Amino acid sequence: MNVSELLQHTRARYLRDEEAPFLWSAPELLMYLNEAENIFARRTHVLSDDDSDFTTITTVAGESKYALDPRIIYVSEAYNDTGFRIKNATRNRMPRTPYEGKPRMYTLDAKVSSIRFGPTPDAAYDIDLVVARKPLRAMADKYDEPEIPEEYHLALCDYVAYKALRNNDTEASNTTAAENFRADWEKTLTEVKRDVYHLRAGNSPRVVNNWTGGRR
Repeated sequence: MNVSELLQHTRARYLRDEEAPFLWSAPELLMYLNEAENIFARRTHVLSDDDSDFTTITTVAGESKYALDPRIIYVSEAYNDTGFRIKNATRNRMPRTPYEGKPRMYTLDAKVSSIRFGPTPDAAYDIDLVVARKPLRAMADKYDEPEIPEEYHLALCDYVAYKALRNNDTEASNTTAAENFRADWEKTLTEVKRDVYHLRAGNSPRVVNNWTGGRR
């Protein structure tokens, strides 16, 4: 669905705001729609990427730590220049004594803004990442479509309706309706993140049994 269709659906089905002059302007609802897609991508990791130019890091000899592109939410896999999958290690499992070589493991900092390789690279290597990322650009035109899979487009309308009602509720008359939309939105995020997690982890019983449904 495109922007025009999603905003019309939100006005007609959720906000009952179909008669001009509208209570909510198109730019306001579009702002909430973009906000919704960014939150959806960040919370569910549904946008996977290994093709964009920012998913390849070229190492420098003697440097172990590299900044990640701000569009990257999380790194799920990493491969060296021979296609060998590099192990995702915790900080305390990284090499404790400084030595150099071809990277065989990596770790992410707490805010996922940088990645550290071990051993410290001794030359230039291309490390290819598989990442969860944010949308690459904001929706601006009525014919633009969200980047997240189409099956989740209508979920964005729950967030748009929640923000619209919450921010235009001077007498608290819309509180219940806003909270209902927020609850539906949160439920969808939890379900989608669970599905994405299981899809990428496979059908391992350990994965299924350890899933808590919590947020990342």
